[in-house]
Amino acid sequence: MRKYYLKQKAIAVRASYTIYDENEQALYTCKAKMFSPRGTVEIFDASTQSHLFTMQRKLFSFMPVHYLIDHQGNTVATMRQRFAVRRQRVEIESSYGTYQVDGDLWAHNFLIRETGEEVIYVKKKFLSWGDSYEITILSDKNIEFLLALTIMIDRKFHTSKRGK
Repeated sequence: MRKYYLKQKAIAVRASYTIYDENEQALYTCKAKMFSPRGTVEIFDASTQSHLFTMQRKLFSFMPVHYLIDHQGNTVATMRQRFAVRRQRVEIESSYGTYQVDGDLWAHNFLIRETGEEVIYVKKKFLSWGDSYEITILSDKNIEFLLALTIMIDRKFHTSKRGK
């Protein structure tokens, strides 16, 4: 079990995130492209600045669809929102497995399961400058991918509210 911390810059022209480990070392940075109709966000390794993933949403669909693309241009995950009453529900099909996301009504806290087994728990920290989340990853495999999923879920639920 590992803990990570996702922090978004509160005052920025475009959305910008940093993921820290338990020792407050920056591991990954994420930047949204300005004026991108697909809501493109790129994820980089903080130490080497190498490109890891790109997130994009499908432009026209009845229920929102988001894609996670690796540095080679391959789609590694597709996230679809499912209809649910009084909570947020999302399904993710990926080359790493199938995931289900269950969250509270405002998507501040959510749980990610892989075939019924809990993999990630995300809890929003209140009283922080900008959005800040504590991410608990219960698995030791595909850490970068799981962190990218967490960012994709946050972007999906909170982008329209922030207007970025």
